[in-house]
Amino acid sequence: MWWYTPLNAAEAGLEFKENVDKTKLASKIETAQGYVAEEEASENDTFTTASFDNLKIALQAAQNVYKNGKATQQEVNMAYKMLHEAIMGLRRTPDKSALEDLMGETEKIDFACYTEESVKAVKAAYEVAAAVAEDGNASQKEVDAAAESLRAAIDKLQVKADKVVSSNAGDKTA
Repeated sequence: MWWYTPLNAAEAGLEFKENVDKTKLASKIETAQGYVAEEEASENDTFTTASFDNLKIALQAAQNVYKNGKATQQEVNMAYKMLHEAIMGLRRTPDKSALEDLMGETEKIDFACYTEESVKAVKAAYEVAAAVAEDGNASQKEVDAAAESLRAAIDKLQVKADKVVSSNAGDKTA
């Protein structure tokens, strides 16, 4: 092999080193870490469980790519995209206090004074409200809808013809 020279051997051993820009990824990691710090500093959950878990996974993956000295630009771009999507997907934990108050009010109602059909509607709305109240991933819209549905069912309670109702369920008298 007269054509295989030391120069050919040197060329064969060279590695192409891609110039990888990680500045946008570093900035996005910093942003995500701010959300993590906000969640950790809060006494209550700031974000829904699913959206925050997704952020933590994407952040860990992005940090791994950032630390990898052999990461390609494509890997960096993908990590950036995934982390950006996780940040955009963060959902704040809704305020459930009005729903919980309404549920407490519902628990105090003496259903013996109301028609069976109207009581069934309240109980069905209450079950939905309880499920939403327990759902760690419920949106504010879902919480508000459950509260509105429960309030509407309570407001439609029909007093039995032979009963007089106390004031704990509104001004419904026979």
